[in-house]
Amino acid sequence: MSTCNKIGDIVVCIGDLSTNTIIYRDIVIDASLKPAFLPTRPRYVLLTHGHADHFRYAALYHDMGALVAAPRHCLPLIENPAINQMATIGWAGPIDEEMITKYFVGRGVRVDTALEHGHVIGTIEALATPGHTPGHLVYMIETSLGRVLAAGDTVLGKDYLEKTPLPYHTSTIWLEGSLNKLKSLDADILVPGHGSIAEGKREVLRVLDSNLGKIDQMLRLVEQVLPGRDEEPVHADEVAARVAEALGYSRSRRAYSVLSPTIRALLLALKRKGRAELQVHRGVLAWRRK
Repeated sequence: MSTCNKIGDIVVCIGDLSTNTIIYRDIVIDASLKPAFLPTRPRYVLLTHGHADHFRYAALYHDMGALVAAPRHCLPLIENPAINQMATIGWAGPIDEEMITKYFVGRGVRVDTALEHGHVIGTIEALATPGHTPGHLVYMIETSLGRVLAAGDTVLGKDYLEKTPLPYHTSTIWLEGSLNKLKSLDADILVPGHGSIAEGKREVLRVLDSNLGKIDQMLRLVEQVLPGRDEEPVHADEVAARVAEALGYSRSRRAYSVLSPTIRALLLALKRKGRAELQVHRGVLAWRRK
């Protein structure tokens, strides 16, 4: 049985893999809740991005007659989740699902409407927040209680951050920019992709700052495992292995489907910030501290 919380005009339910599903009138945002638990029959499903935990039951909602709308730049991942699985491990495929995080494994769904930044559906506005995925969108909902931000995985609840040492993302630089942009939106309520709801403008800002703080922690962790300037640089896979060992994940095959893209994003951010350097070493791209 799912746990649901009613806040004014919206209902937030915790679905599979602790993913938040939002119900607003006849619209569902992120379909992680089994259809049997829905309080109403949806006419529309809005997806924040192309990870299977957020569209797990979208195909079933679609079979019920709901129209599916999703970020244009995430359409391939939503319609064919195997693409995302191959992108995390390698394009040779097919990939053994035992090597892929469960968050990326699920049934795809045909998308009826491709959404972009500024698209408005009733009282809901789509806003581009790349970083977790390149095409990620959040949705600002105008409700009787104020502005509700359906943030997807651009934002994680503070309780979820505490137990997730290295949240997955594809561009650290973009994610930082998106989080800072969200701070200027003056949201009254924030529903993260995973974790507890933030109510009140001050608490919303605290959660956003916690997410920015987590990025800083991740950058420092990766920087610490890099070789020094007088040492031989190492390949990104070796950096991922060192981080996995530091976090106690070195025996988990699934961990690497989350670690590999995230480590690369963090390395590129460290380079951008002047804290790491990239060079060709023994025929491969390799990293060390700067």
